[in-house]
Amino acid sequence: MISLGDLVLEFAYDFYHQKQDSYQKSLKYWQRSQLWTGNLLSLFIPILNLVLLIAAFLSLPVNIPEAYLPLLVQGIIIIILVIATGLFLLKQNNKNFWTWLLLPLIVSILGIFLLRISNFFAIGYYRLIAIEWLLTLGFTCWILFIKPYDRHNPGVIKVSKIIVIPLLSLTVLLLVINSNSAQGLTQISLNLIEVIYLLLFFAWLVFNIMYFVTMALSCIAINKLKQSNPSNPTYLLNLKKAAWTARLSLAVPAILFLFLTLTLWQALANIGVSLLLKEEFYKPLVLSIVFPKFPDKTFTAADFVQNLTEFSASPVAVLVVIVFLMALIIALWSLVPGIVADIKPPNTATDQDSSDSEALGNWLTNGFIAMIYTVSILLCLIIPLLFLTGFILYKVPLEDWNGTKTILNIAAGVLTASATSLIALGDRLNKISFGLRGVLDVALDVDNYLRLYPKEDNPRARIFARYVSLLRYLYQWRDSDNQPYDKIIIISHSQGTVITADLLRWLKAEPDDDLERLQSELPISVDRKIIFHHAIAKIYPLKK
Repeated sequence: MISLGDLVLEFAYDFYHQKQDSYQKSLKYWQRSQLWTGNLLSLFIPILNLVLLIAAFLSLPVNIPEAYLPLLVQGIIIIILVIATGLFLLKQNNKNFWTWLLLPLIVSILGIFLLRISNFFAIGYYRLIAIEWLLTLGFTCWILFIKPYDRHNPGVIKVSKIIVIPLLSLTVLLLVINSNSAQGLTQISLNLIEVIYLLLFFAWLVFNIMYFVTMALSCIAINKLKQSNPSNPTYLLNLKKAAWTARLSLAVPAILFLFLTLTLWQALANIGVSLLLKEEFYKPLVLSIVFPKFPDKTFTAADFVQNLTEFSASPVAVLVVIVFLMALIIALWSLVPGIVADIKPPNTATDQDSSDSEALGNWLTNGFIAMIYTVSILLCLIIPLLFLTGFILYKVPLEDWNGTKTILNIAAGVLTASATSLIALGDRLNKISFGLRGVLDVALDVDNYLRLYPKEDNPRARIFARYVSLLRYLYQWRDSDNQPYDKIIIISHSQGTVITADLLRWLKAEPDDDLERLQSELPISVDRKIIFHHAIAKIYPLKK
């Protein structure tokens, strides 16, 4: 959704700066602010949360009985040496059977022997298991999350290096200064959680500031356009729509991401109570200094994570849930009649069916208007309350307030139950989703179509390739008398209308020898009218 706001402003810049050269600077500042704010939300904050998760999982090896640690550490080293040897043999295209069979075993035995005589294991088995566990978690996250995410959102790998390298240096320092024990390993994990939490707090604070800067720049741009071109209200209306879409593309993902993150941390805290040390030994290093109302006492590991989650949410979480419930109720009230009609469509076309369709359309229009008001509340109320009011609340006593913990526990329970249900039901959900599947498909179609990355394989390029291939086939087709079609009529609906208009515009700009007659007859003006009388024009207000 963040990319949708970036694209809308990109369209705005391409369109308006050509019409109003004096207007170029204000549009450029607005576009850059939107881009930087979106990058902070889509790059830095998710990666910091992923690193925070790795830091939290670092404490899990304390559950391994100390007697089994030497065996486990050496076993992992053997596995690493075997994998490294296998990769070497594969790269060398080895054909000898005995080399393929015995070399990994020899390398493993020799490696363990050299490590023993070098007194390598004197480092401490808890320290070694921590290093091995970190490498395992880091490699898993790299393969499963970082690399795939970078394909769809370039810059993830660069940002990951900026964040991870200093934190790795800090981890090495903590491994040196803390004791080689279960308590020392937990201490390292909680120290890292504190540092990453502070980075996350300041990242969210900067995001909040940049969000309001972006809103201010959008108001300045709209006001300048109003002053420079008062005779064309359509320009102003389209830019206001673009501004609304851009703000929405930042506010809604921010609120959803923050609330779901807090819910996930609450769920992990509930699950992790039995996996963490029960002793009260941890005294926060910096949190009680930066945040005066964070409890300044000695915690168990589970209590520290629990207090940190509640402290992050603050009582504003209750207000966020109330607004979410309002938005959900309004959305359901708006969409349920359409979902029911999608589950059981009419079998024949009659006048009654026509009036029913009109009634459903009017119902959905009213629902869209109501949802716009709800989203406006999110834009104008929740963002400032969530950050600014939450920050103020850090300075007032909250010892008697239990609402946040209750809300987070309910949300965590729902999240856990939902995840379990998804895993258990699997493909059977397709059979029971009915009309909801259609609604989700429509919602995802727009986001998928506007996705630019990966550049070598983005959805729009694949759609256009199939579309052009079909048109070429139709224009090259001949009947038994070697005659082509007299006309080809394209009938499209909703997102298909936008795809068709984009394709025709592209074919007009990029000549295609196989579609020469089509390009000379493209009815671009007609297609424009179709698009801008359609409801989806509200999503693409500047693609004229």
